[in-house]
Amino acid sequence: MEKNLEGDCSKGELDLVSTSLKAISNIGFFKNVALLESCAAKKTNPLEVRVSALQALRNFDCAKLESFEGKYKLLREASEDAEVRINAFRMIMKCSEGARFQKFVNDELREFLKNEEDAQVFTYVVDFGRERGLTFILNPILADHQGEILGQLQRALVEQLQVQVLGDARRRH
Repeated sequence: MEKNLEGDCSKGELDLVSTSLKAISNIGFFKNVALLESCAAKKTNPLEVRVSALQALRNFDCAKLESFEGKYKLLREASEDAEVRINAFRMIMKCSEGARFQKFVNDELREFLKNEEDAQVFTYVVDFGRERGLTFILNPILADHQGEILGQLQRALVEQLQVQVLGDARRRH
């Protein structure tokens, strides 16, 4: 399967790369974890490939994922597609036992939520936390910055609605 992914998943046929990544995800093991990390991080790879690589990695044992600092970078990077960022967040949450996760919760999550402008990513993170009983983490953060966060969320929702309305109008013409 490693041959099908050719370096960083950018050289092979899209169907073969996607199928290989899904197979790796189903198996939950792959010798070359760094290759999957490269596939996920490479911005020029198609979205389907990047998301499939993240989903494959998420099925691995946490011990193998601790060194993948890129998941935090992908989550924080506002220019990334929301689907990539959400899958990076899901990887982070899967391995919520280690010291790096505690650093994320204690030092980075507050700032992330305070500055997040993508409504899809923001609501996913908050809903994920609420559904899994992580309100002890979220409530203090949201309460401290409630006005700021709600304002950012409103602006993000209005912006996404405007983009959607413009897209609908263009398709009609």
